[in-house]
This record gives sequence, C-alpha cells and structure tokens, in this order.
Amino acid sequence: EKSIEKCKERYKGIYKKQFKGKFIVTDCHLKNLTDDLIPQNVVFNFVSCQFAAHYAFETEDRLNGFLYNCSSKLKSGGYIIMTVPNEVKIKQLFEEHKGCEKIGDGDIWSIKLLQASGSVVAADSAFGNKYTFNLKDSITDCDEPFVNLETLKSVGMKFGLEIIHTSTLQEVQDSVAHNGYFKKLYSRMQCQPLDIEEQN
Repeated sequence: EKSIEKCKERYKGIYKKQFKGKFIVTDCHLKNLTDDLIPQNVVFNFVSCQFAAHYAFETEDRLNGFLYNCSSKLKSGGYIIMTVPNEVKIKQLFEEHKGCEKIGDGDIWSIKLLQASGSVVAADSAFGNKYTFNLKDSITDCDEPFVNLETLKSVGMKFGLEIIHTSTLQEVQDSVAHNGYFKKLYSRMQCQPLDIEEQN
C-alpha cells in the first residue's frame, strides 16, 4: 500500500497528464482483476510490470493468475514489458564464487543463497526457488524467487503470450548510452554503474 501511495504522489506531480490513473491495491497473482476491479470492456495496448513479476514464481498457481490477468486485459497485438532478476547471471556468479553464501557490493547490494551449502543446486520445480536480496536504504532481507524463462515461455503460451525479446539491464544501458534523453535521465536518477564484474 505504501508503494501505491507513492505512485499516487508521483501521478499528482505530473504537470500535463496524458492519461487517467486508477490505483488498486490487490494481489494480481491470485485476484481475478476482471471480476469487479476493471470493467470488462477496458483493455490495454501495453502492460508494464517492473521488478515485481518474479513474485509470481512462488507457485504455479500464482504465475497462472498473473499471466491470466495480463493477457485478459491486453489488446490483440499488445505488449507486456517486465523486468525480473536474471536467474542465469545470479547462479553463474555463485558458481564463480564457490563456497560463498553471499555475494555483492556490501555498500550497495548483496545476494545470499537460501541453501546453507552456498552452492546452487538444480531444483526439480521451477517454482519456489529463492535467494535473499538486500539493497541499501530500500530492501532488507527480502526473499526473491528465481524466474525460469523457459517456464515463463511455456506457461505464457497457454494465454496466447509469446516472448519476443529479452535483454539484460547492461545491454539496455549500452544500447541507450549515447542517447541524450536517457543520459539525462540516468544522471537525474543517480543510477549506479551496472558493471557487476567490477563490483565483484
């Protein structure tokens, strides 16, 4: 609810609003948004879910609920853009630091495996596999599910969804590095460098 209140504040601060905002506090993984929260005749060209979609990977039911809500309110030919943790990169980092239960830049962020052994063990299920994440001044000991892209792809197909493009944040940053608008935005947001190799 605190996040929604912050979102409302930002919306109010927009000088020239080009869209109407409606703010709903609910669990979009389990609650059917078409029931009574969003009118049936309302659909969207674009769905954005940033740094939140991975929580659907707690269970298969949550992933099904999330993708149903996204697809049922999406126009034909519409797009969903989401940002999720990079499972392959995280596991790769732990494999490169065998024996370590915790990695990261201690002053900014850290990731700790939930397995006591400090090794990455392949799980039989794509759901419920987690690590603990910390981000300075924002997140403390938050359990985050891994996202298996092959599972996301196969489950998404049941709802008529197709993955057409994936990029890492580093790749996105590199692609807009010389774009004046994004350079100003990057500076205004006071973003930290995305070179994980240098941080480790």
